[in-house]
Amino acid sequence: MQKVVRTSYFLFWSVRFLSFLLPLITAGYWITGGYANIPLLSTALSASHENIPFSMGSLSELQKLLGFAVDCIPLTFSLIALHTLSKLFHNFSRLAFFEKYNVCLLRRAGWALVLGQAVHPLYIAALSLTLTYCNPPGQRVLMVNFGTDQCEVLIIGLGILLTSWIFHEAVLLREEQEAVV
Repeated sequence: MQKVVRTSYFLFWSVRFLSFLLPLITAGYWITGGYANIPLLSTALSASHENIPFSMGSLSELQKLLGFAVDCIPLTFSLIALHTLSKLFHNFSRLAFFEKYNVCLLRRAGWALVLGQAVHPLYIAALSLTLTYCNPPGQRVLMVNFGTDQCEVLIIGLGILLTSWIFHEAVLLREEQEAVV
C-alpha cells in the first residue's frame, strides 16, 4: 500500500504543477510571439495552428489577445480534468478508494475530456477566424477540424466515464456489504 500512497502523492503534485504551468505557457506563447527562441515549446503549442495560414509576427496585439482568449477554451477543459484528477490522486494517497466523491471526480474528469473534444471543432473555427480576420479578402480562413488526436482523447474520456460507472457499482456493493449485519 505504501507504493500506492507514494505514487498517488507524486501524481497529485505533478498534476497540480502542470495545472499551474499550462496557463502560464499558453499566455507566454501569445506574449512572446510563439516562443520563436524555444523550438520545442513553439512546435508543441502551435500544433493546433499548423494548418491556419498566418504569421505570428504579422498579428496585431488585439489578435494575440483574442488568440489567447480562444486558446483558453480547450485549456479550461484540460484544467478541469487535471484539477479533478489531482483531487482523486489526493484521495488515493489517503487510501480512500471506493468513495462516492471519487465517483463524482472520475465522472467530472471524463466529461471534461469528452466535452472538450466536442467543442474542438468550434475552437478551431474561432481560432482560424481570429488569426486571419485581418488578412485581405481571399486569404481569410474558416476551418473546422476533428482528427485522430481528438478521437484518442474522446476514447480516453469515455474510458474514464466507464471507470466511474464501475467505481459507482463498487461503491454500491461496498455499501450493501456494510449494511449486512
